Amino acid sequence: MWLVGVPAALGVVSTFALNGEVQAVRREVRDGMYHPVAYVLAHTLLQLPMMVFLAISATGVPAYAIADFNASNFVQFTLVYALMLWAFECIAQLCSLLRNPLLGMLGFLNTWFASFLFCGIFLRKTDVIWPFRAFTYLLPLAWAFPSLNYFEFIDYESIGGAEACSNVTEAGCFDVLGAEGPPFRCPDLQPQQCLGLTGPQVLVSLGETYEMIDLDVNTAREALISLAIAVGWKLLYTAWLMRQCNETAVPSTRGRGKSAASPEPPARRDASAV
Repeated sequence: MWLVGVPAALGVVSTFALNGEVQAVRREVRDGMYHPVAYVLAHTLLQLPMMVFLAISATGVPAYAIADFNASNFVQFTLVYALMLWAFECIAQLCSLLRNPLLGMLGFLNTWFASFLFCGIFLRKTDVIWPFRAFTYLLPLAWAFPSLNYFEFIDYESIGGAEACSNVTEAGCFDVLGAEGPPFRCPDLQPQQCLGLTGPQVLVSLGETYEMIDLDVNTAREALISLAIAVGWKLLYTAWLMRQCNETAVPSTRGRGKSAASPEPPARRDASAV
């Protein structure tokens, strides 16, 4: 949970940096250098490969080299992680359009916290009242966590600390309905810590407590929803940026003609007046 949630919060740095960049973009658009959509497209082309790089950096060493995650689904895990990071990056871009960068950073952190709170780990979606339940559908963590858990556990054939039983009626043995695998027990663990011998058994056991963990999760659907969320935030950012660029005042030329005109020559003195 912390491995996934905390790196996403670092988008607050992007919010501050992009706020200064947007100010330059407004000036350059006003001067006719390019269209705001061209800037958004170019920025997106740079964002996407960087999100993959950041996903590898955030999971490669801590998850796979240190925590010994299941490397068989490294590519799928990384791509889902990158989609989640891109969605938060798009949220950071939207928050960067606030005139005050501190308010933008505060807005991003509030959005990240709402995504963390309503992702389905702490509260079931059905327990969240409207309009707050909208956060469970519009923010990316709720759609990334199920797939990430699935890719991590699904291929495990033997979980450390658990051993197979010949019969479920043996003392201390458990069985998980709806998951492939033999009955199991965990001699050195408490019963509540004994979740399964195989990956599917662990997923079903965790799903009894956490609604967002599911053995039958459709990972392609979840990834497409994460992509749609990112694109939705990006479109909101694009629309707001275009509005701000259109509202940028063109430098006024009123009064310049008079000030720029050559000074009038001094009046001639009449010779007869001397």
